[in-house]
Amino acid sequence: MKYPEESIADWPLTVAELDPEISPEDAEEAALEELNERLVRAVEGVAHAGGSRIDATLDPDGTLELHSDRSDGPDLILSADEALRLTALMTGGRKLFETALGTLRDLAFLNPGLTITVSEDWDQGSDGELGSKRILTLHYPRGILDYIWYINRIWNPMHGGVLHFRDVAGGTTTEVAAQWNGRYSLDFRVFIDGVRMSWETAYEDRFVRKIIDGLNQYIFRRGLTSGNPLTHGNVTEGLVLVISIRTADPRFALDRWRWEVEIAPEVSNRFAGHFSNWMLENTEVVDEVIERAIESRYELSRVRRVSCRA
Repeated sequence: MKYPEESIADWPLTVAELDPEISPEDAEEAALEELNERLVRAVEGVAHAGGSRIDATLDPDGTLELHSDRSDGPDLILSADEALRLTALMTGGRKLFETALGTLRDLAFLNPGLTITVSEDWDQGSDGELGSKRILTLHYPRGILDYIWYINRIWNPMHGGVLHFRDVAGGTTTEVAAQWNGRYSLDFRVFIDGVRMSWETAYEDRFVRKIIDGLNQYIFRRGLTSGNPLTHGNVTEGLVLVISIRTADPRFALDRWRWEVEIAPEVSNRFAGHFSNWMLENTEVVDEVIERAIESRYELSRVRRVSCRA
């Protein structure tokens, strides 16, 4: 499948030089978004062509290349000059290798048929000795189910099973995986055609609202008593939710904004149906989630009362 060039974001890595008025933070964000787009185009292109292996190499000068079993030569993702400019923009101790690795790891989760090997050649030291090579192999045969495991590997999942479904309708494929853990915060990640959305609030509100509504309806149908309806803050404590959406024609840049308006309502409604069925098949897990949400609400209410008295 060929990606439409006209829909690719036109965010050059040299954006800081082209617009002297841009802030360093915006310049860094723009450059990293372009790097992300390039990696996604290359990896998704290999996956759509039936490829099974990609070797990514970051040379000492910053050159980033991808070699795959579906191409005659390497795909140049970053030239040495671009890498130098990008590295100069990066703040907060962020490193080029870790940044590229994060995107490639996401793409490995989203494409379970791929094995991605990432290697970084370290430059030789001042003593003339050859540098080292760091090599990581990314292969996740269960796809986003492995993504849930990866996120929760250092936490304590509340339940063993994972909410998981795959839905195909109208040329759009939606895959969802979710699990609650012992944390007190929400971890929500949504991807469209391999690209992780940076404006996740709209998607979070839409899909999380379906979970909240589903749990409240479950409480009502079973005649349970929870007091006031459960809310976002109660239900999302410890929730890890990963959503991968693929369209018939790959979308980039502004096309993804149009998608949110055109397709997201239908996709979230189908998600609600799958979630309702999952609750009926996993009542013990749902009861535990609801119990924790109610406890969270009571605790929050108690803290507020103490705060008001103080």
